[in-house]
Amino acid sequence: MCSNTCLIEAIELLAQKTYGIRSYANAFPEALDQARRDHIEMIEALRASRRDDLIALARRHLKPSQEAYIRAYERRFGDSNQAVMILAATES
Repeated sequence: MCSNTCLIEAIELLAQKTYGIRSYANAFPEALDQARRDHIEMIEALRASRRDDLIALARRHLKPSQEAYIRAYERRFGDSNQAVMILAATES
């Protein structure tokens, strides 16, 4: 679908870095359904060059995974401050 090898490599690297975080939210069928709808909306925003909509959609799309990861971390370790720091490291 894309001939831009730099973009492909960047997407693959980010997918690897965030796999653990995404897997927490994707454990629920309703979350997967919402993710599919989000992806469709993001593709539509891309095709229509609606940058601001795409940014808002992407932020909304990422939030459930982040929240699910923090909840799981707190259940396992108690303190979410370390989880927030881990999430911040994956964003850079």
